[in-house]
Amino acid sequence: MKHILLFIISLLAGFFSVFLYSKMYQDRTVEQAKKAVHVVEKSTPFSVSTPPTKSKKGQIVHISGDVFWESRTATEPARITSARQLQQGESLYTGPTGLAGISLDESFLFDLAADTKLSLLQTLPEQIVLGQDGGSVTYKNSSDSLLSVRVLPLLVVMKEAEMMVAVDDGTIAVTVQSGSVQIAFNDLENIVTKVELMKGQKYLFDDETRVGEILE
Repeated sequence: MKHILLFIISLLAGFFSVFLYSKMYQDRTVEQAKKAVHVVEKSTPFSVSTPPTKSKKGQIVHISGDVFWESRTATEPARITSARQLQQGESLYTGPTGLAGISLDESFLFDLAADTKLSLLQTLPEQIVLGQDGGSVTYKNSSDSLLSVRVLPLLVVMKEAEMMVAVDDGTIAVTVQSGSVQIAFNDLENIVTKVELMKGQKYLFDDETRVGEILE
């Protein structure tokens, strides 16, 4: 009888232990799930159609001829005939007769010549990055904030300066009109090369050979 009683007590204790462990595990799992949901709710999801809230807006200040605008979600550019606002992730194209000017935060001015594409890759206050694909653009930065321009393999960085960048059949020409600019690229052996240009200097770069030279 004593052994049976001990067996029943042990059995009940086992059931209670399993129930208690199950309850604690369930409570812990629910708490972790609540924390995970809280983190997700606090995070800001990435949006293809909407640029970051802090990004600066550009404004087309003049436009003539064939000019095309490509939004963040567009599959092809659309022709425009009047000035409009530009956002991070958008691009502006000029055709054979097209000319356009873009102002960004009153400190940056970009003048596009014909047959040119300029993209606003990133317009966050701490880092503005543009992408030039062909054609010719005159860049003016009157602030002490850095402006970076990607032109094929070149990265051109400037502040408180003015320059013109022209791309013609694989040759990139960077002409400094005021201030100074810095250029960086990887050569064919993947070695980083850095060049500094001063006012009045011109840099010619061959995209195929990844070799450049400074012209006074």
